Amino acid sequence: MSEGWPQLADFVRVVAGYGLSSTQQESAPQYSPDGTRIAFQSLRSGTQEIWVCRDGGTDLVRLTSFGGPLTGSPNWSPDGQQIVFDSRPEGHSHIYVIGLNGGQPRAVTHGDYNDIVPSWSRDGHWIYFGSNRSGSWQIWKVPAVGGQPQQVTKQGGFVGVESSDGKWLFYAKGDQPGIWQVPTQGGEEAQILKQPAVGDWGYWNVWKDSIYYLDTAGNTTVINAFNTTTRRTTRVYTLERTPPPFAGITVAPDGKSLIFTDLTEAGSHITLVENFR
Repeated sequence: MSEGWPQLADFVRVVAGYGLSSTQQESAPQYSPDGTRIAFQSLRSGTQEIWVCRDGGTDLVRLTSFGGPLTGSPNWSPDGQQIVFDSRPEGHSHIYVIGLNGGQPRAVTHGDYNDIVPSWSRDGHWIYFGSNRSGSWQIWKVPAVGGQPQQVTKQGGFVGVESSDGKWLFYAKGDQPGIWQVPTQGGEEAQILKQPAVGDWGYWNVWKDSIYYLDTAGNTTVINAFNTTTRRTTRVYTLERTPPPFAGITVAPDGKSLIFTDLTEAGSHITLVENFR
């Protein structure tokens, strides 16, 4: 890292937590499966790359070095040993996988279309992603080892995440508010939430049997938790301001804290909220 760049340990206190701050844009935080690390996208090196740090903000490591193309949307493999992300080294956006030790990223999608915002299936066998390869934005999946992509949704989709038991795919659309679900083995596509709003497609996260999501429909901006079994919604946290249009909610595996992307005068930073349950 270049001398003079802010360290993630330069925390900014917010309510019950702290911020992982920078004068550059940082967003799309994702807890590792064991809760000890956070992956995120950052411009702190001068170009947007994938970074990883310890939960407390120490041991900052840059994983990718594309050096120009927009690179982001990190998501951990279930075993915590790999990270899938999107990048645009040849113009079109495609899906790549890199190990925690860095090295050369491996492309898992190719072609003259755009593939974005990937996520792993719970068993680690598949990678979901949004793609316009069919002529409209839909959710697709591809074997994690590489292979032929398969279309999952037919009525639109932008970013998808499997349920904790692997039976459902929850997903957001880029041009409509809300969250939808479809059985992972195929079936009816149905809307289950009216939020997050259009443009906030990255502000939600699946934790156990709940979906945590940004709700801007009322007089205040809040993070809610929707229990997919009981269908009950609980307010989790009230934000001081509406966050910037970057992806950014992740819940720790133990359920005791969450991280979201916030905005300061210097730029965006990642905010940790503890003991919200």
